[in-house]
Amino acid sequence: MSEPADAFLPTVNAGLNALATVLLVRGRRLARAGAVEAHRRTMLAAFAVSTLFLACYVAHKAARQFENTTFHAEGALKIFYLALLASHVVLAMAVPVLAIVLIRYGLRGRVQSHRRVARVAWPIWMYVSVTGVVIYVMLYHLNPAPRVEAAPPADVSLDRPRPSGLPTRPTESLESARPYVVSTAASQAAARSGSGTVAQPGARVLARPASPAPAAGTSGSGLRSGDGEPGRGESGVRNPA
Repeated sequence: MSEPADAFLPTVNAGLNALATVLLVRGRRLARAGAVEAHRRTMLAAFAVSTLFLACYVAHKAARQFENTTFHAEGALKIFYLALLASHVVLAMAVPVLAIVLIRYGLRGRVQSHRRVARVAWPIWMYVSVTGVVIYVMLYHLNPAPRVEAAPPADVSLDRPRPSGLPTRPTESLESARPYVVSTAASQAAARSGSGTVAQPGARVLARPASPAPAAGTSGSGLRSGDGEPGRGESGVRNPA
């Protein structure tokens, strides 16, 4: 999977923060040494680098639709990261205002006002630049992999096919779910026994108990011909002597 086109911007932003840190340290040393012109050029360069960082940061957020990268650590390390990030964001909003005020006083020659503001602005500007590099290292080089929650085991009984003949509802018994179907040979036997149903080859019909076969020596009317009343035919009417 190819990386997005703006994947290099976090590294560029960290490099700009590191460069701004170096320029801030050098500018303070030049100011203490009394090198006013060199101090002025150095601090203007630091302001230009910080402005370029802000432009790249906004471009990166816009390309990602202002989606934040999550720091996946837990415990004390997570709390430290969140506290560092919160202080960095809050103080970073004050840096552009303080930097513009410093540059304005310096260019107008208001040295006392410039020094008074610098005592507050320089530590804040320095803190934001350093913490910007620290946050980059933690987020892109020390960030642990996200924890993956284990999926619950699937209920295999729901996916297993139900055998034919078993009840489809819990209240249905096996006997009620058993199909009342007989084979072709059984249907033909039922037809020969007098059930009145003629089965076609391959047909499936409902089973019906066959009539019991008449006992030996019994007529069709169900009366025996030699049970004490001789002369009765199959109709059950006595024949004249």
